[in-house]
Formats: sequence, C-alpha cells, structure tokens
Amino acid sequence: MGSAISTVTSAVGLGSAVDGVGEAVTGRRAKERANDAARNATDAANSASERGWARQQDEMEPWKQAGLKALTGLQDGSFFQQDPGYQFRLDEGNKAINAAMAARGNAGGGAALKELTRYGQGFASNEYQNAWNRTNQLANYGNNASMALGNFAGGHATNLANNAIGYGNAQAASEIAQGNRNAQMLSSFLSSGAKAAGAKMGGG
Repeated sequence: MGSAISTVTSAVGLGSAVDGVGEAVTGRRAKERANDAARNATDAANSASERGWARQQDEMEPWKQAGLKALTGLQDGSFFQQDPGYQFRLDEGNKAINAAMAARGNAGGGAALKELTRYGQGFASNEYQNAWNRTNQLANYGNNASMALGNFAGGHATNLANNAIGYGNAQAASEIAQGNRNAQMLSSFLSSGAKAAGAKMGGG
C-alpha cells in the first residue's frame, strides 16, 4: 500500500515538474512578446518625435536664414543699400522737385540745387531709420526662430530620453516578473520533490 502511495506521489511530483517547465517556457515567451511590444512602441514614439523635429526645422529655417542675413546687414551697414525701394523713392522725389522748379523757371539754378540737397539729406535720414527698423525687426524674427528651434531641439531630446527610460523600465519590469515566476516554479518544484521524497521514505 505504501509503495503505491509513493508511486502516485512521485508521479504527482513529476507532473508538477513538467508543468513547471511548461510554465517557464510560456513565461519566457510572454516576456519576449512584452519586450517586443515595448521596443515597437518606443521606436514608434521616437519616429514621431523625429518627424515633428524635422517639420519644425523645415518651417523655421527660412525665418532663421532671413534673420541671419538681416543681422549681417545691420552689422556691416549694407542693409541701407540693399533696401529695394530707396533709390526709386529718392529719384521720384528729385523728379518732383525738378518739375516744380522748372514750372517756376528755376530749373538748374541755385535754389533748385539747394532744395534737392535739403530733400536728399532729409530723405536719406528718414529712409535710413525706416530701413534700420525693418531690418532690425527681421533680425528679431530670425532670433525668435532660432530660439524656437532650440526649444524644439530640447523637447525632442527629452522625448527620446523619456522613451529610452520607459523602454528600460518596461524591460526591467518584465525581467522582475519573469524572475518571480521562476522563483515560484522553483518553490513549487522543491515542495513537490520534498513531498515525493517523504512519501517514498514513509512507504519504505
């Protein structure tokens, strides 16, 4: 009778061991699937952040380049000569003065030259200030675009770092869960083995 009990108990212990192996294989596969899912999610998040960063660069780059050109013009003084409407407006003003002087019979005289000189100096002064204001505003636009790009770059880097941390945490959690399953299976296996050994000793 004792021998029969021992045999049954041993069979139960063997069955538990087989079950433990099956659970180990199943747990490992589940861990692999979880890791794959975490990696795919991380890759997708990184790709989305990369696309957003590239789009922001494309949208801001023209403003950045325009601002750099304007800044160079302010630094070397070339912005004034580059103003497309300056010469046209100056010429039109001179024509109007010459026409007015001619109508009064003073074309080419000293009064005409004096009037043209006064007009040219005043016009140049006003135009210089206006051109400087426009160019400075454009330079500020470029500066704002550069700062915005810097913020976007920082946000992109933060996204990548957070995604990497999240992936690492997911892997760590998966490893811990797998370790807990292995510990439980080992405990169950040892318990079954101890029961089988006890039954065998009791059965003689």
